[in-house]
Amino acid sequence: AVELFQAWICEVSVLLRWARETSKGPVVLGGVSLGALPSQRYAVAAKDWPAALQPDGLFLVATSENLTDIAYSGSLVAGVGLTPKLRASGWHEEDLAPILPWLEPRGAPCLPPERIIMVLGDKDTVTPFAGGKSLARRWRVPDQNLFIRHQGHFTLCIGLGHRPEPLHRLDALVTEAIGSEAAS
Repeated sequence: AVELFQAWICEVSVLLRWARETSKGPVVLGGVSLGALPSQRYAVAAKDWPAALQPDGLFLVATSENLTDIAYSGSLVAGVGLTPKLRASGWHEEDLAPILPWLEPRGAPCLPPERIIMVLGDKDTVTPFAGGKSLARRWRVPDQNLFIRHQGHFTLCIGLGHRPEPLHRLDALVTEAIGSEAAS
């Protein structure tokens, strides 16, 4: 997972630069569930990088900042019986501590909180809600960009089609970024 996330960060930096060189629009990174974790890590890693390699926004759905909580307390992992297998293989929560900085979004992101949109389900037990809520607080995601739904993990994405407010907020964020680029 460490190698995968690091490779993802390197590849996305190349793609982000390419997007900036070949288009005039803003670049937003995002992801759902496990797919959101690399975007979060990228946002933290890119904090001291040139602006051309920093995303203009983040769109995160069903996410968490706590990989240990997902791996050892998440209902999907528990439901498939992975937690006892991890422990039987010698992978205990405390053993993961040295690699977690390479996997979790430690530190501040490279972009202001106003450009981060999060959609969380307060019934999510796959990527437990508390970890997503903690990340939103730590990153100071404003209320208008934090969508907490009374849904579980899998219904969050399905629910976006019926209640698209987070997508409308993303559209407004992108439109605002385009407007500020045109003004400068």
